[in-house]
Amino acid sequence: MPAARSRPDALPPPPVAGEPLSLTLLRQRLVAPHEMLQALAQRGRHGVAFSDALLSQGRIDGAALSAELARHHAGAPVRPDRNLPDPRLIARLGPAFCLREAVLPWRGLGAATIVLCAAPERFDRVRPLLEQHFGEVILAVATRPTIEAALLAVYGREIGRSAETKVPDAESCRHWGGQGLQAGLALLVAAALLLPSLLLAVLGLWAVLTLALSAGLKLAAALAALRPRPPEPEPPLIARLPVVSVIVALYHEADIAPRLVARLSRLDYPRDLLDILLVVEAGDRTTRAALAQSSLPPWMRVVVSPAGRLRTKPRALNVALDHCRGSIIGVYDAEDAPAPDQIRRVVERFHRRGPQVACLQGVLDFYNPRSNWLSRCFTIEYASWFRLILPGLERLGLAVPLGGTTLFFRRAALEALGGWDAHNVTEDADLGMRLARHGFRTELIDTVTEEEANCRPLPWVRQRSRWLKGYMMTWAVHMR
Repeated sequence: MPAARSRPDALPPPPVAGEPLSLTLLRQRLVAPHEMLQALAQRGRHGVAFSDALLSQGRIDGAALSAELARHHAGAPVRPDRNLPDPRLIARLGPAFCLREAVLPWRGLGAATIVLCAAPERFDRVRPLLEQHFGEVILAVATRPTIEAALLAVYGREIGRSAETKVPDAESCRHWGGQGLQAGLALLVAAALLLPSLLLAVLGLWAVLTLALSAGLKLAAALAALRPRPPEPEPPLIARLPVVSVIVALYHEADIAPRLVARLSRLDYPRDLLDILLVVEAGDRTTRAALAQSSLPPWMRVVVSPAGRLRTKPRALNVALDHCRGSIIGVYDAEDAPAPDQIRRVVERFHRRGPQVACLQGVLDFYNPRSNWLSRCFTIEYASWFRLILPGLERLGLAVPLGGTTLFFRRAALEALGGWDAHNVTEDADLGMRLARHGFRTELIDTVTEEEANCRPLPWVRQRSRWLKGYMMTWAVHMR
């Protein structure tokens, strides 16, 4: 006789009073016994929520699990993306807190407030704070994607504005022009008209001096990098691996999803502790459509950066930061192919070091170094930069200008600095300077990420122009 759950119009049997959720799922035949054992083992070994352990391996559909969680915790499953929440309730907590904890104050019910949670087994951890703001709270259950979609629909504009202004004014280039720049340009024009010979002499001397200082710094860094390092002691045992979130910013990528999934799937790190966020612009229909048609693994999710005045990579990174689950935040580019053991090596290095080491920069290399002459030159430049100059700057105790990818941060330090400057086109180099100014250290880690070398002249010119513009903006900000 077929089970009742096999009939489309049949309701699942009611939960048994006091029955653990794991037994309910087994009795409902929503999870196979061997999959349940693996999820329970992961929960004990990694300390993740039971629901996250199930979802990370694709053992159960998110909507089905949400319905069972609601029944088990005597709550009601809710679709907040269809029945939007009260924005006044969200304002009391702030959208950043709601995204980070996957909770959402939804509606008032008399003197109580209905609060949605994606992981109700962790609800007691945030209940005291919720009761401080709302008084009596009633638990309801929703999936993380529907909570995020509801927040974007209600608070998208505020989330976007916050992402643009996370960095304090004094350390951002959003106001780097103004009267000071205008006065400097006016003085330069006046000197060119009144004292052209003197101006050319001063500019020529300045150019020679800066080139000599730059060459001297690179020579000192190279010599420092060549000194042998003392042997590292045996690493202490890591009792419990942390959750690592990796942000990948995508823009106008029509066919990147299959290759990106294949490359990141080679990462050797527990899937329930790996949180990959693919952040796309709200108006980027090409990439959003491509991702919607792709079968992403459950440990990858799409984050939509709300429409706004800016559409820069650092703004998108700031938006995604609030969605992250991990205590370590990584950044990759869409075409990156990281070494399989990269995440484990990053976690081990952070475990060895104290909290002052807030950033790890990996080595960048290319998988197409022999495409043409330009790609060969690019390969030589990257090899000297990431294997000689940057390690030397680190050993000299100087600020390290970061590359745009294969970066890993302690989340606490990154949030203390305000994330990335959304107005800077070389936000990575700027962040390296701000880390050093605030007393944090950056270290190079010997793990390689391969990417595609720029081997066409016009894109190369555009890339270099953007880098030079960003370096000038960063210099102007940190020298004022």
